[in-house]
Amino acid sequence: MLIRDPRASLQSRKHREWCPGKVDCDNPKIVCQDLVNDYRAAKKLRRQYPKRFKWVNLPVIKGFTTQRLQNIGTIFRVIRYEEFSVDPYNQSANVFNFFGLNFEPEVKKFLDTHTTKNDNAPWTTFRDSKAAPFHWTKELTFQETLSIQEDCRDALSLWGYREALNHTDLINLQPLMNLNWDHEMPSSEVVVEEITSTELNVKSMK
Repeated sequence: MLIRDPRASLQSRKHREWCPGKVDCDNPKIVCQDLVNDYRAAKKLRRQYPKRFKWVNLPVIKGFTTQRLQNIGTIFRVIRYEEFSVDPYNQSANVFNFFGLNFEPEVKKFLDTHTTKNDNAPWTTFRDSKAAPFHWTKELTFQETLSIQEDCRDALSLWGYREALNHTDLINLQPLMNLNWDHEMPSSEVVVEEITSTELNVKSMK
C-alpha cells in the first residue's frame, strides 16, 4: 500500500487537466476519507490475519524458489511516498527484498540517473527525489493548506503527517512523524468489508 501526504497529492492534481472539477479527485474530504478507509482496512488485515503477515506459504511463482518466497517474510507492507523518496536506495532494496528479487546493479544505475535532477515534463521519471515530496509546501498558500488540513485532520494523524500551524511553520515544515498502528479510529462510521482468506490469497498474487 502506497500512501502520500494528501496536501501534496491535492497540490499536484491541481495542475493535471484530468482532475480539477472531479469530486473524487480534487475534493479533500473524499480524498482523505479514502485514506482513513485505507488505514482502517490495513488495521483490519493486521488484526484479522496476524499470522498471514509472517512466513506465509505462497504458491511458487515463475522465477522464484520456495525459499526466496519464504524469505519475503510478509505479504503486506505500507510505504509512505515521502520516506521512499528521501531514501530511494535503501527503500528500493527493501521493496525488491519484499518481492524476493535481487537489487541488481541496473537498478542502482537507474536510481543514480533518475533521482538527482528534475525534468519539467509532468510525466517524467527524472526527479530530485529528496525535494519532490515537499514541493507542495512552497506551492500551496497557508490558507489552502489550512483548508485541506481541516478536511484531512483524521487522515493526517492516522498516517503520521504533521500539520502546519502557520505560514512560517509551513515553509519550514518537516511533515513526517512516526507511523502508529495503535490510533483510535475516528468516530465516523465507515464500512470495511471482511476480507476472506481466499480473497487475501488472490490479492497477494496480483
